[in-house]
Amino acid sequence: MATKTEVKLFIRNCSPDDLDDLVQAVSARRTVLNGEAAFKFPVGSKVKFDSGRRGIVTGTIEGWARGGRANVRSTYGQAWRVAGSLLREVSDPKPPPREVALPGVGDAGGDEF
Repeated sequence: MATKTEVKLFIRNCSPDDLDDLVQAVSARRTVLNGEAAFKFPVGSKVKFDSGRRGIVTGTIEGWARGGRANVRSTYGQAWRVAGSLLREVSDPKPPPREVALPGVGDAGGDEF
């Protein structure tokens, strides 16, 4: 596999026809990645993405639009349409809730309230 520097040098020396072929190949690869994201992140998944000037946005996928675009509702209520290839999984920082045994609940001989 070529390094990024080698790829950049290759692009600098490409003819216009070669550049057109390269652009089509990159576009096809992005289409595949966007389509794969729909299987990786089903509706209801918590995701994050970099929105540029606004920074990292966290939200929930509400649905998928044509072209591999996700309809994401941010935690602040804003609606976004984001390419699937830009989505990243959010690791939930909260631990799962613990089960707590309540006195008199669930045991056969306990006192009733």
